[in-house]
Amino acid sequence: LIIADDFTGGLDTGVMFAEKGFATWMSDDQRRLCECDEDCVAVMDTETRHLKREDALENVRKIAEFARKQKIPILFKKTDSLLRGNIGAELEGMIQGSGRKLVVFVPAYPKMGRTINEGKLLIQGKLLTDTNYVDDLISPVNKNRVKDIIRAQTTVPVREIGCLNGISGVAANPEIYICDTVGEKDLRLIAEAVKPVADQVILAGCGGFAKYVAEYLTGLYIEQKKQ
Repeated sequence: LIIADDFTGGLDTGVMFAEKGFATWMSDDQRRLCECDEDCVAVMDTETRHLKREDALENVRKIAEFARKQKIPILFKKTDSLLRGNIGAELEGMIQGSGRKLVVFVPAYPKMGRTINEGKLLIQGKLLTDTNYVDDLISPVNKNRVKDIIRAQTTVPVREIGCLNGISGVAANPEIYICDTVGEKDLRLIAEAVKPVADQVILAGCGGFAKYVAEYLTGLYIEQKKQ
């Protein structure tokens, strides 16, 4: 299940799975999740980017809870690569609804020139606050550190961890991990690191990370079919 806060975000993430051969559909009606089978990738558009924080959290929480009851194994929260919207609140909603403790958040999109270095978002090598994106009329972002942006939207602890080398899906308390990502190699390494626990954590980030998650799922699907 992919949960996106707007239509275009849902599309550019869902296409990563469709290109790998998965049956992929998109809707704004959570009741359609009942139509999912084990070979399907569902993309839910919540249109929550510009809602109040509390409303965005609750909308996402309900869908994540529904997904838990449907036993959907892989949960991916699509986020904006410029960190606009209610990202922290929606990640908290994912935690509350899914019952999972850990979010592995990979907000970078290196192919679009958007990278995370030492916890800071860079756009084509420039700090976010040094670009005209800071003047967005609807969702202005005035901080460079991802941790600071997310912490302003949620009470869930946020940790900068660099690039993952290994990870456990078991955590005592909810937490959001923010991963440094300066290139495509880092995206692949993070996806490899979460493979063993992908059904125990919440994956989050942009279409760039989704591409490598889709590659992992393709390999897993082939292995299961062979068994």
